[in-house]
Order: sequence, then C-alpha cells, then structure tokens
Amino acid sequence: MAALIVGALTVYAAAGVFNACAFLTVGIGRVSPAARGSYVFRALLIPGCILLWPYVLIRWLVLETLREGSPLPSHQPPLRVQQGFALLLILAVPAALATAVLIRQQPPMNAEPVQVAPPAGAGASAAP
Repeated sequence: MAALIVGALTVYAAAGVFNACAFLTVGIGRVSPAARGSYVFRALLIPGCILLWPYVLIRWLVLETLREGSPLPSHQPPLRVQQGFALLLILAVPAALATAVLIRQQPPMNAEPVQVAPPAGAGASAAP
C-alpha cells in the first residue's frame, strides 16, 4: 500500500515538474504579458506550479483558448472583495491584540518561590 502511494506521488510530482517547465518557459508569457522578461520571478513560481499543476494546466488552457470578445474575462481580480478583507484585517488584528492584552492573566505578585522536587523514584540519574 505504501509503495502504491509513493508511486502515485512520484507520478504526480513528475507531471508537475513537466507542467511547470512547459508553463514557465512558454505559457506564462502568453497568458500574462506582464510576466514577459521576468525570469527571476519565474523561479519563485516553480514550487506552486509543481504542487498545483492541474489547476495551472486548466487555467492555462482556458486563457490560451480565449478570443477577443469572449464572454470570459482573462483575469479580473475581485477588487471589492479584496478591499473588504483588507478593511476587515485592519480592524480585526488590532482588536485581537487589544483583547489579548486585556484578558491576559497576571502573575501573583506576593507569591513565594517554590523549589520543585524531582518525582519520587527518579533516582540520582535524573538530577543534573
């Protein structure tokens, strides 16, 4: 069973490496004109292209087959959603930090320090 899983992962990784090589040498410049000439940036995409190769391949094929006037846009990020999440993070992170500071436990100020003894039966080998 373990050999079957390792074999399947090896085939998946090999397909990912092949797809990453093809996409990063040929496809990325055709899909995204902004990526033309940015060769150092492409090296950063290698791990993601290997792991997510089915999504990369499908997205590449969809964007490659689009024609002008097609009902599907090539890529338009949902800016309103991103702005909403940015506002949420701007408000949530300071609120979470303030809440953590307000509800943290205070150590007892007048407690005497207590030396902890080793457990019974630990013997002399447990002591440093």
